[in-house]
Amino acid sequence: MNSLFQRHQLLGIAGAALTALLIGCSGGESGTGMQANNQTTVGEISGFGSIYVNGVRYNTDGATVYIDGNPSSEQSLAVGMVVTVEGSVNSDGLNGTALTVATRTEVEGLVLQNDIAGNGTINVMGQTVKISNDTKFKSTVPTITVVDDLVANDSVVEVSGYSDGQGNIYATYIKAVASGGSLSEIRLYGVIQELSGTTDNSTFRIGTVTVTFNDADTNFEDVTQSTLANGMYVSVESTNYNNDIVLASEIDREDYIDREGSEYEVEGIVTDISSLANSEFKLNGRSVRFDTATIFEAGSQADIQLEVKLEVDGKVQADGLILADKISFRAESNMEIEGLVASKGDNMLTIGTTVIMVNELTYYEDETDENNRTFNFSDIIPGETTIEAKYYVDSENGNNVATSIEKVMLEP
Repeated sequence: MNSLFQRHQLLGIAGAALTALLIGCSGGESGTGMQANNQTTVGEISGFGSIYVNGVRYNTDGATVYIDGNPSSEQSLAVGMVVTVEGSVNSDGLNGTALTVATRTEVEGLVLQNDIAGNGTINVMGQTVKISNDTKFKSTVPTITVVDDLVANDSVVEVSGYSDGQGNIYATYIKAVASGGSLSEIRLYGVIQELSGTTDNSTFRIGTVTVTFNDADTNFEDVTQSTLANGMYVSVESTNYNNDIVLASEIDREDYIDREGSEYEVEGIVTDISSLANSEFKLNGRSVRFDTATIFEAGSQADIQLEVKLEVDGKVQADGLILADKISFRAESNMEIEGLVASKGDNMLTIGTTVIMVNELTYYEDETDENNRTFNFSDIIPGETTIEAKYYVDSENGNNVATSIEKVMLEP
């Protein structure tokens, strides 16, 4: 992998920050005339026009887009993908400007097991991929239309989401790309475990997959074979897989290289609470610290539990931790409704007798033949637009709040 491009890909665990492109820059004036603060933002794409992440609309007119470290275009991005945005956010907190937008595939390869019906997971190349009601699923394979259709040892997928680096991925976006067990490329991210061997034949484990490598067959980026170590976070690329063994064609070191004091906003899943008594926990495998000045929104310290989804706004410390200024809890949907929109208000829709509220975090997608990439709330026309809404009931006020709105075809 070209090291220049690697500097612009997501580094660290599950979307950790890109190399700061704004080093030496301070807050400046945005095109709207509002004061703008430079920051790194990690979260899911909720819509386009330009791009919406964590409730902020980022202008991408001058942005560079990277997918798996390679230059790409905004058209290759999709709702649900986890991205890292380097840029600035205006003082209104709703608009910003992106300099770079990068996403990576947390795991790409063969589905080894499909246990959706049992525990809501699939196993992809030894990684346990956890799927929620809000996980976006796409397919370029005609015989695969839903996750349940994925066939063990036959279906090939790409997964975007939040990883703990230990073999667990909380999927936000899954795409079925092939069937028949044909693997054109394998990609893994994770922490090295059980490293052993010699320069001629070495191995380590990521999840349940054993990675083999040697000086002759493997290219190393930002690391050498002799400096690999247990606990190091790496990416592995390969085209050779057999019986849970991958022969690595490339191994790259993936580290946190954020500038101390830089603004950081990250959404994700709580992956470790073993240090919660010391006011620390891990979000997507990265350590977060809070103190008496930290503001909690839609929850409290007691609500920080494993697999809870939340957003952290804070600053990177000298030791690499994020000191949280604010921790906001994110509810996930557990209900859905489909039908013709009967009426519409400033932030609400009515389907039959059900009132659905929307907010700045609601996802929008057009699943009809129109395929309007910039479809959003303003495009919904009562009496004409049919939608599928996934939502939850807000425990504070009892409102039905949509996590996603999809425009769908009206059933005959």
